[in-house]
Amino acid sequence: MEKTLDTIKKHLQSSSNILYFYDDDPDGLCSYLLLKRACGGKGHITKAGPRLDKSYLHYVEEYGPDLIVILDKAVVDQEFLDGIDCPVIWIDHHPLVKRKKVIYLNPKLQDKEDNRCTVHWCYKLVGGPLWLAMVGITSDWNIPENLKEFRKEFPEYIKRKPKVPQDLLFNSKLGDLIKLFVFSLKGTTTEVRKTINCLEKIETPEEIFTQSTPPGKFIWKRANKIKQDYDDLLKDVKKKATRSKLLVAVYKRNISFTSFLSNEIYYNYPN
Repeated sequence: MEKTLDTIKKHLQSSSNILYFYDDDPDGLCSYLLLKRACGGKGHITKAGPRLDKSYLHYVEEYGPDLIVILDKAVVDQEFLDGIDCPVIWIDHHPLVKRKKVIYLNPKLQDKEDNRCTVHWCYKLVGGPLWLAMVGITSDWNIPENLKEFRKEFPEYIKRKPKVPQDLLFNSKLGDLIKLFVFSLKGTTTEVRKTINCLEKIETPEEIFTQSTPPGKFIWKRANKIKQDYDDLLKDVKKKATRSKLLVAVYKRNISFTSFLSNEIYYNYPN
């Protein structure tokens, strides 16, 4: 693993025109944001599913990168890799896939039980800000290794030591921040890109909570507009949770919260 990390570091340091493809969840997004801050480059969020196939090659042709970095994508087609002339780095933590023409960092290569997420490795590669790494790692159902360090920097974000990742996700200010990231990734690609452009400018999460800068204000306003729909659903489902084992949640808009909503319900009502 250390040898692969060193190889990736050398490529990142020697490249001046990096193109990132990253998954549309907080793990993928925060991985991109960390690398973008440290190494520059251009990012493309992939919202069409877990696979990166040859249909994305036109982005490579348009940008002309000297390095491609793929973040948190479960499957990368060999056809995609075969169509690229520059080095390709793939950082992931999903089940292993055999591919050629790629530098592949996946903890499962050393330990099949190791599920440390993509942003964990990006933080090891380029460092902070730590709060971005915490958002990505915790959102992927992991308790971060740097939890103590984060609590010193942002004591109000985690008031109790968590027993499980869900304690952070659904019972802390860090969890509230993660929700803002999750909801910011909902909606059309155009809306999401505007939000990501703002996130690239954010220096501290308090900019979002206090709306003290234009990027923070934009993220807060857009995420909370979507969060209102989520909160309404959660409130409705909590009423039903005391009466029946079957819970029905009806969406008002064409935005799905199923994964996050079901996890929060299960956290509150484990039986």
